[in-house]
Amino acid sequence: MTLHRYSLMRRHLRSTGIATAACALASVIGPVPVASAATSESLPLLSIEDFEYAGAFALPAGEFGDSSMNYSEGPLEYHDGSLFIVGHNHHNAIAEFEVPALVNSTSIGDLNTADDPVQPFSTVLDRPTGGNEQGSNRIGGLEFHDGQLIVNAYEYYDAPANNTDTTLVIRNADLLGSSRVDGFFALDGAAAASGWMTQIPEAWQEALGGSHLVGHSSGIPIISRATVGPSAYAIDADDVTATSVPGSPLATNRLLEFSLQDPLATDLANESGTNDMWTHLSRARFGFIVPGSGTYVTIGHSGGHNSGVGYKITQDDGNVCGGYCPFEADDNSNYYWMWDLNDLVAVGNGDVEAHTVRPYASGEFAVPFQTDDTGFNAIGGGSFDMETGTLYLSILAANDEAGTYSNPPIIAAYTFPSIAGSAEPQDGGSTTNPFATGCEDHSDSIVRLYVAAFGRSPEPDGFRYWFDEYVDGEKSLPWMAQFFSSSDEFRSRYGAPSDRAFVNQLYVNTLGRDSDAQGLDFWTERMAGGMSRGDALLMFAESTENIANTGTAQPALGAFNRGLDGPFNCGQP
Repeated sequence: MTLHRYSLMRRHLRSTGIATAACALASVIGPVPVASAATSESLPLLSIEDFEYAGAFALPAGEFGDSSMNYSEGPLEYHDGSLFIVGHNHHNAIAEFEVPALVNSTSIGDLNTADDPVQPFSTVLDRPTGGNEQGSNRIGGLEFHDGQLIVNAYEYYDAPANNTDTTLVIRNADLLGSSRVDGFFALDGAAAASGWMTQIPEAWQEALGGSHLVGHSSGIPIISRATVGPSAYAIDADDVTATSVPGSPLATNRLLEFSLQDPLATDLANESGTNDMWTHLSRARFGFIVPGSGTYVTIGHSGGHNSGVGYKITQDDGNVCGGYCPFEADDNSNYYWMWDLNDLVAVGNGDVEAHTVRPYASGEFAVPFQTDDTGFNAIGGGSFDMETGTLYLSILAANDEAGTYSNPPIIAAYTFPSIAGSAEPQDGGSTTNPFATGCEDHSDSIVRLYVAAFGRSPEPDGFRYWFDEYVDGEKSLPWMAQFFSSSDEFRSRYGAPSDRAFVNQLYVNTLGRDSDAQGLDFWTERMAGGMSRGDALLMFAESTENIANTGTAQPALGAFNRGLDGPFNCGQP
């Protein structure tokens, strides 16, 4: 069973508690001005190295109700142990499967296969109360919200490029086959907003202007109606589910959009051989924000970056293409584009144009389950679970062991253990805690040490090692703090900082900001007077504000658990 990351509380302290927290903190770490924890503007940017493969599972290939998982369209939505997913691309029906335990393997034979669906496939595009006059026949995204399932859809070949319908709502997600389906509604953005839908972490909602993001991209026919690069529009999901009149417009806050006149990259055929950003073959299939980060991640697939793109050409393996394709048949890959959320905020504020923003990182995304017969299995959709900080991706047609004429997707999962706060409790709940020990009032001190020293939560194996040392009385917290402050990881992250730089880093890791002059002088003078770096680290780690920001338990033995000098029975009276 995969261990998910420990929940860290939201980065902003409520205004009623900031002054109290700051006063309590001053008694531990010296005089500091009243300040909140890390602001959204200062959160770290993701890199592709932050994606950690957590395992996968398979889906059955049989026919259930109106469709099957073979030739799946790919969009999916994870909610509370269930997966809503779109079946065969000719049917665009939705089923619900119970998610089996993930297996951390890239061999299909090792994976668990989900049981038959909890709810069989049911078509929905033919059921809206307002009809389907614009002929929407592809589902672009799903989002569970307040017991309902929001569905974004579009017409695959909208030749006039004038459709405006985007969205319908299945009023009872527990009754896929019989629930009322309201819509279609019209998101501002039309086809460019008719793909994925994903929740915005609370820390970013006010700045971005909504509770959720919707997006889409080119890579579908009739490029003039698409966004030639990944898009992002902020919306309020409550506004969507509160709408019932078909044809109702739904306002969005445009944050990222690229027209054919202002595309993400101009050389879409890559005639220059230098376009590694976006081509005629690029398509983003999902976008999301990891809590605790400053990144909007868009993921999909692309091609022609090495050999260029042709139209109805004969490829190097003799295959004759029916449309755009790379000159070299194997010049396709899954791809990512990462965007600084502060750039999107600037667009929303009217400071810059949406088409001028560029990703700070992009490139190939190596996902498992690339079958031998195709050589390339594309990402078809995704869902990010805020509760556990887990990304689920459908890898299309990846299960080549399901039968001669069967090709259901594999669902792969990723977590982000290097990002503090990458899971966010929903509706007052808490996330699954891989660091649960039964005596968190002792063991959570280890979690806080990791955050203060490295700006991240521990990996489960590292936590277990140090906890065992702690339980057995082999290592005290002051010993661990001194070790962390001189460890290889500390040096690789920060080099050999001066005392002032060391103190400033502690402020960044625990308070989310650079030190103020008064606090910096206070701590530097104490270290010049003989305080060790380990002691300084421990004081920041066990400060009132770090306890609050990490959502961890108060120390059982008072400040720093210093009274613990021998083994103890965890969870025992």
